[in-house]
Amino acid sequence: FHLDRAAASVLTTSMCVIEEDFLFLGSRLGNSLLLRVTERENRMLFSVDRPLEATVDLTVSDSDRQEPPSKEKNPQPESEPSSKKRRLDSISDCIASNVIEISDKDELEVYGSDIRTSTQLTSYVFEVCDSLLNICPIGDISMGEPQLSGEDTSSEPGIELVACAGRGKNGALCVLQRALRDQLITAFSLPGCVDMWSVFGASGAGDTRDADCQHAYLILTQEDSSMVLQTGQEINEVDNSGFMTGAPTVFAGNLGNNKFMVQVTTTTIRLIKNGVQIQSIQLEWTAVYAATADPYICVVSSCGRALVLALREFRAKD
Repeated sequence: FHLDRAAASVLTTSMCVIEEDFLFLGSRLGNSLLLRVTERENRMLFSVDRPLEATVDLTVSDSDRQEPPSKEKNPQPESEPSSKKRRLDSISDCIASNVIEISDKDELEVYGSDIRTSTQLTSYVFEVCDSLLNICPIGDISMGEPQLSGEDTSSEPGIELVACAGRGKNGALCVLQRALRDQLITAFSLPGCVDMWSVFGASGAGDTRDADCQHAYLILTQEDSSMVLQTGQEINEVDNSGFMTGAPTVFAGNLGNNKFMVQVTTTTIRLIKNGVQIQSIQLEWTAVYAATADPYICVVSSCGRALVLALREFRAKD
């Protein structure tokens, strides 16, 4: 067997193979990890064994293995020095000079008598795809200071708990709070605001995907007028945006896969693209409610009448 270190990971309690390319490591002392396993090119590993002085035919029985007596016998000395005899006895007790002295036949079958052998080892690359947060075990915990805010809108202060979690290299400082908290950048009051809507701006040329759109305008309605704010790094009020500001807004949204913006006031319906008004429809009655289901828009009047309009795009003639 050849044991090779593949990678370093968290202190793992359980392990599970998912399909063929993923490995899940569950840990009680750190974050559990989902790893993607990719096989790397194989590399050659060489091992050098000590050459054996003799071989044994495992198919021959022990009785047949005995050598026939030789015709000529060399005369042996009658006696040897006691010191030399003791030295040979001690060496034979530690090292076998002949493989015949190895009594385990299976051992010879497994390892053989090759002088030089080679083995291909497969290595892997591990990529972290996801992790499950774990704050156990907690060694110590302390209460932090409440977050500062511009206005105290809630009776409960935003208390934080700081904990020393994990163990060893998987340890960390964890900040625990009760819910998600926003970071206040700026704040200003809007007196008389009744309702508001956000609309998407047009995407790049030739691209109509919703994921690439961003909120471009924020329309706020008041009792007798409307306010249009442009969103970006800052929120600024704009006048030339194609929206009507002289009347209260009933509804604002998008049509045509977010390519167009539509505004419904109490007296008109406006279709806007890239901050430019494309079409305006005057209403004969006062609108009180509106909703969209792309490419349709439904407007309801104060007298109970309903008007349904559909968006139709026409290509310009050459």
